[in-house]
Amino acid sequence: MVYIDDEYYIKPDGTGFVGCKKMVAKTSGKENTKVIGYYLTIPKALKGIEEQMVKDYVEETKDEKVPISDVCLKCKEIKNKMKRIRKEIEDDEQ
Repeated sequence: MVYIDDEYYIKPDGTGFVGCKKMVAKTSGKENTKVIGYYLTIPKALKGIEEQMVKDYVEETKDEKVPISDVCLKCKEIKNKMKRIRKEIEDDEQ
């Protein structure tokens, strides 16, 4: 498995890759996995995880009064993090 951070990772799946997120059940505390999506390449899996990270941030802050500027900054932070990872992969392929 390829870990992006403590929550998100990519695992191989026969002909492609699966973007995943570790989840912990609130009531039982049991850890399980949420499948984000199935992808043909690691860069595409990273893009899918990036989109999920943004969705998760918006979901986590839904009960707060978060200025749009903070949301934009967080989105840029996530995008830049994933862009750096994709660039490293592309550089290694050349």
